[in-house]
Amino acid sequence: MMPAADSGRAGGARVNSSKPANRSRIWIQYNAPVPVNEPPTGRLLQGLLLAAILAVGAWLHWTQAGVLQIESDDLVLMGGSQRIHFQGWRHVFEPQHIHLIPLYKLLRLPFDLHFPEWWFGFHALLVGVHLASACALYLISRQYLANPWAAVATLLAFAWAAIGDEALVWKAAAPFALSWMCALWGFWRLTRPRLGSGVIGAGLLLAAVGFFSGMVFVIPGVLASVALLEPGRKRRAMVVCLGTLAAGSLTWAMFNREDLAHYWRYGGGQLGAAARLAGAAMDSVR
Repeated sequence: MMPAADSGRAGGARVNSSKPANRSRIWIQYNAPVPVNEPPTGRLLQGLLLAAILAVGAWLHWTQAGVLQIESDDLVLMGGSQRIHFQGWRHVFEPQHIHLIPLYKLLRLPFDLHFPEWWFGFHALLVGVHLASACALYLISRQYLANPWAAVATLLAFAWAAIGDEALVWKAAAPFALSWMCALWGFWRLTRPRLGSGVIGAGLLLAAVGFFSGMVFVIPGVLASVALLEPGRKRRAMVVCLGTLAAGSLTWAMFNREDLAHYWRYGGGQLGAAARLAGAAMDSVR
């Protein structure tokens, strides 16, 4: 009788059956539900449904394309576009009241120079920005909500909502739509594990602040959300968010020295520095 050590063979190879085979354990952590073997038909139908929701949203918001809501802020912005065109790019950083909106001024420049012929194109661009924000919300909801239909409902509710139409129709309020779109996509990229997501997320958050300087008050919320939902990526998010916060705040202070001096002197000796800066923060949010 042969020894037990030589008794087993598999495919011509000797198998040692006297000792249990060493097996290493692999631990896999799932941060979110992962669809497995989803049929191609299901993906196609889902894609068609999402495309239909976006198409209806585009039609709903395009109905306002013929509205020319020109108010005093628009006249100031149009005058700024003329100064940029004839006097130089330094006027890009002229404050709009207390806010800095340099990227929005650059984006608006060709539409102001060809007003009103290009105004329909301007509205189409803003409708696209709104739908891009809806897509970002869908991806975020699909990642962190248990029911995928809840993500579809989120997309539908945002894409079809008329509450924020003012930011699309009244072009002076468009920086809100542009900055929120960049902030949502920046948050999404910061939660992704892929190489380069931090750089892309930083660029998007900087763009959000460039479209509207008041977005610096949203950056801490972005950092807190990433730390809560993706603790493993909070260090990268901290570097990106704090860098964006510092860059946005310093740029605002550099080009708003008069406003900063106003708030620093506001109230004379009756108010402390914290109260004066709180007043500046409240004005920025408004």
